[in-house]
Amino acid sequence: MFGGFNAIISQLAEIIGEPFKSFPVETTWYGLGGVSKWGTICGALNGISFATNLLVPQKDVEAICNEVIEWHNTTLLPSTALDNYTGVPSKVRVVPGSPLCHISRSKFEAGKPSQAEIAERCSKLTGDIAAKTVEVLNAYYSGKFVPTFNVSDEVINCKRCHPGPRSYGMMDCTPCHGDHTKK
Repeated sequence: MFGGFNAIISQLAEIIGEPFKSFPVETTWYGLGGVSKWGTICGALNGISFATNLLVPQKDVEAICNEVIEWHNTTLLPSTALDNYTGVPSKVRVVPGSPLCHISRSKFEAGKPSQAEIAERCSKLTGDIAAKTVEVLNAYYSGKFVPTFNVSDEVINCKRCHPGPRSYGMMDCTPCHGDHTKK
C-alpha cells in the first residue's frame, strides 16, 4: 500500500509541492501484504485507490479505481518493464484474476519462482500498478478517460441469486465459492 500510494504522492510532492510534500505517507504502512499481511486486497491497489480518492472528485473515484483493478486482474504481471531496474528478470508472470493478495500471490508462487523473483515480485507489481494508475489519471485530467470496466457475466450471475445492498462485490465469486448454479 505504501509503495502504490507513495509512488504517486511523492511525484506530486516533487512537481507540485504542498499539500503533497508534507502528507504523512507512512499512514499507509498498515496495508502491507493485504492489510497487515492478511492477504486481503492487494496493498498496491489499496494505495493507488487512496491516492485516487485524494486526487479526483468523489463521483469519479470508483470508475478510475475499477479501471485499474480490472486491468490488474486481467494483465500478465509483473511486467518486464522493471527487470533492468531491479536486475531480476520476471520469468514467472501470471494473470492475478483477483484483487486479493492471497489469490494473486498463490498463483505466482505456483509457477515455482526463484527466491529472488519472490522477493522482487510485489515491488515490480506495485510499480506496474502505480504506472497504470498514473496513465489513467493523466487520461482523466486531459479529458481522454473513457471507462472500459464492466462487471463480468460471472458476477452478474451471482447477483441474480444474491441481490441487494448486502451483495457488494465486483470480482468473480466462483474461485472461492464455486459455481453452485451447476449441480
